[in-house]
Amino acid sequence: MTNLPCGIVQDLMPSYIDGLSCEETNEAVLAHIENCSECRQALDAMREKENRESADNNKKDVQYLKKIKRRSKIRVFSAVLATICALALVILLKLCVIGSPADPSLIRYASTVDADANTVQVSMMPIGGGTKLIDEKLTVDNDGRALISVKKARCLFGARADRMPCSVTVPLGDDNGSAPLSSIYIGDRLIWQYGLSISEKTIELYAARTPYIGNASAVGKIANLLGISSVCGNYLMSLQTSAEPYGMTLEFQEPCGDTEALNDNMNRFSSVLIALVDNLDRVSWTYTDSQGNACEQTVGSGDVLPQLNLKDCGKSELALQRLLNSLGL
Repeated sequence: MTNLPCGIVQDLMPSYIDGLSCEETNEAVLAHIENCSECRQALDAMREKENRESADNNKKDVQYLKKIKRRSKIRVFSAVLATICALALVILLKLCVIGSPADPSLIRYASTVDADANTVQVSMMPIGGGTKLIDEKLTVDNDGRALISVKKARCLFGARADRMPCSVTVPLGDDNGSAPLSSIYIGDRLIWQYGLSISEKTIELYAARTPYIGNASAVGKIANLLGISSVCGNYLMSLQTSAEPYGMTLEFQEPCGDTEALNDNMNRFSSVLIALVDNLDRVSWTYTDSQGNACEQTVGSGDVLPQLNLKDCGKSELALQRLLNSLGL
């Protein structure tokens, strides 16, 4: 092969380095640089430059990819953060603005009749801190039953529910042909009927009624709701269920200094027990007076309020409320 001039060889070097020249040209270039130190140095310098530029390009590519990756991470993080914020906002709106149906048993209420306005004012307050009542609505059916629905929501920024009263005005009726108001309910809970407010205590006692004196836990619950131990003192309870008349006995453990007050309170408590336990016929209690004498008293269904049928008093919230009012409980 003819030995190529240096100028031609150096012009061919870029193609040679990039592998673009043919085999015959490659052989000619190699044959020339074996005998030409100047061209060999030029080839080495060109290769070094090519390697350096390739490394720089690779570095730039890596940096670019890192930049893309960093931007992708930022976008993903931003999307996740935006999703979390959106979910938090939805939850906040649900808990604090939209709310959810309130449990009537967790609402403290009071009802007041305004004779001049011919209305009943019902005020409500949630039991427990951190919540408030919102979105109260009133509907009255053709039978004169007023139904109050209300929602509960969380209080924001430490606001106190007792500073945000919730009230509903219920018309007594008889105007414009409307039916007279017969009862008021909060949810499924009766709170007023035929002019009489039904207390929370009455609702709890009525819910605890039982058909059998033999149900010791149910009978004990009624006694606890009446507050017998806090008023009269600690006692042991026994039930007489083997034969009629069925009864129960409370054995008070501490000596009694005021037997008149004890007997008066137990007369009233016994009437409620007989009303709420269907087959309970009599209630007895024993105690030791201040002189150390053992005493026993027994009350039957007609002994305290003979004008009332105590069993009928346990058949509805209204009848039970009237009984409690008669007894001063």
